[in-house]
Formats: sequence, C-alpha cells, structure tokens
Amino acid sequence: MFRRQVKCCTCGFLGIRPDMPVAFGWPSEPLQRIKLLHELDLLRIAECTQRGREHIANGTHADPATLTCTRHVWSSSDFKDEDKKEILATLNTQRKYPYFFKYNPSYSPVEHRELQREAKTQKLLIIGMLLAALIGAVAAIVAQLITR
Repeated sequence: MFRRQVKCCTCGFLGIRPDMPVAFGWPSEPLQRIKLLHELDLLRIAECTQRGREHIANGTHADPATLTCTRHVWSSSDFKDEDKKEILATLNTQRKYPYFFKYNPSYSPVEHRELQREAKTQKLLIIGMLLAALIGAVAAIVAQLITR
C-alpha cells in the first residue's frame, strides 16, 4: 500500500516527555514515587505545540531529548549519539510512516489517538454501508432475473 511522505514535526503523535525526577533511597522507593506521579497524572506526555513544531522546523528547539513519538515509531534512544541539529533535521525530513496522523492544535497525543480511532471507525462504517447497498442491489437484480 502506498504511503505518502510525511514529517514527524507535523504528526499529532509527537509529544514532549516530562522530566523524570531523580529518585534516591531504597530500591522500592523510586517505584513508589513513579506510581505516585502516575496517580497524580504528572507523567503524561504533553502536546508538542505549534510553536514547538516551528522550532523543530527551524532547528532551534531547546531540548530535542524531551521529544518522543507516542506511537513508538522511534524513541529518544535512537538519537542518543546524534547532535541536537541532527535530531531536529531527522524529525523534519520526509519519510513514509504507517502511523502518521495530522497534527490538530490543542490536542494531546492521547487525544490524537482517539481522533485516529474515530476516523478509522467512521471509514469502516462508510465501507460497510456501501457494501450493504451493493449487496442489496445485486440481490434485487438477481431476484428480478429469477422471477422472469
């Protein structure tokens, strides 16, 4: 199947990872802190705003290490040996991605996933209705041929 050329900086699944707090203490203590941060909803991946996307396109984003793909097409560990400019250039190049979904301002990556799911559901519903209409038309034609 043909996929069009897209850029990461225009995708709705591009997000900004929160900074993980430095955890000290016993080995079980960091896990408890991470659970607490999840409960308080402080580890949610935030929306990469239009301004941030413009900074990526210009190569002036402050910290590209915080950028992440919520569909896990790539991760920041893929860029660990690259320079900041190279990371931003990579995110701004045209490639074929199977999970691309156009960025809609003020939606988080999780909300973009819901929008994508709704779009797929609507597409399947339309295909189902067209198939039902086609089957009905074929059945009507066959019924007319049989009754003659």
